[in-house]
Amino acid sequence: KRYDIILLEFSLNGTMGLELLLKRLRKRFPDAIIIYVHLYNLSTQIRTEENKTPHELKTRDKSIRWYWNKQKVIVDMYLVPHLNKEVGKVNGHVYELERQYPPLNGVDLFQEDWHHLSIKGHATVAQGIKKLLKELLPAYKALTPRQGSWDKGDECYSWFHTGDVSIDYSGKAVVKSFAEDKYSLEFHGNGTVTVINHKQHDIPMYVAFMSWLNNYPPTRFYFEDGSMQLVDPRNTRVYGHIVRMDRIGTAQPGPNKIKIVPNPDKNLFKLPFRMTKIVMCDAGHYEIVNPALIMDGPDVRLRTNK
Repeated sequence: KRYDIILLEFSLNGTMGLELLLKRLRKRFPDAIIIYVHLYNLSTQIRTEENKTPHELKTRDKSIRWYWNKQKVIVDMYLVPHLNKEVGKVNGHVYELERQYPPLNGVDLFQEDWHHLSIKGHATVAQGIKKLLKELLPAYKALTPRQGSWDKGDECYSWFHTGDVSIDYSGKAVVKSFAEDKYSLEFHGNGTVTVINHKQHDIPMYVAFMSWLNNYPPTRFYFEDGSMQLVDPRNTRVYGHIVRMDRIGTAQPGPNKIKIVPNPDKNLFKLPFRMTKIVMCDAGHYEIVNPALIMDGPDVRLRTNK
């Protein structure tokens, strides 16, 4: 398929992987208009005089005097220029939902949870994007849009929204729904998965998993060649219940049987390790490493393996 306009938005959970995604989208769609949509929420970004958020107090009381969390605003002061820089590298653009002062001046932009956009919020964002497109479309219409490539391609096994796990698994693993329309392969002890690499060469392999404070156990992934990778879902930087992704190793051509061993201490970890996706991505051999400028999500950046 060919796309004229591509919208991206995921910075509420951190901007991990944005650089790679932008580069790949631009390589595949050299002429498409790419717009990064930068939003905020009230649930975790405003506070009381006692420095408590609506999420922490479990209230959405409009009679309380709420203030913007200064730390979150400062993060945006660094994050937005960073987004503009990264998106600008692929000739993309950033739309930012404007904060309201005081915060509850914009409460009608959100649903009752003060996190997700309301109908009015979606309409406001749509109008902002339309205004930006009016400036960009004339130049785009003068082009004959090209279509590039996805490099050497990907293979993705995802069951997050369907619960349909198409890879073989065994041991103490079970498919469960942990939220509305969200599924994971839960490991209540040791188990295995078998993933087929249909390429004729090695491909970096990644796993997507749930992360929420210290609720999920660190888990080891053992490959048949003897290699091991530790995945640590613990996350104290983003309060929300989010999906993260880490590289776990390299898939050999054909079947790859992987042993999965979660930390068994149920006194330390309330929930089982929850895996939502396995991805084999042959696009430059990227991996997660140490902190960069990103301050709104996990301490990650992208590095190319030579």
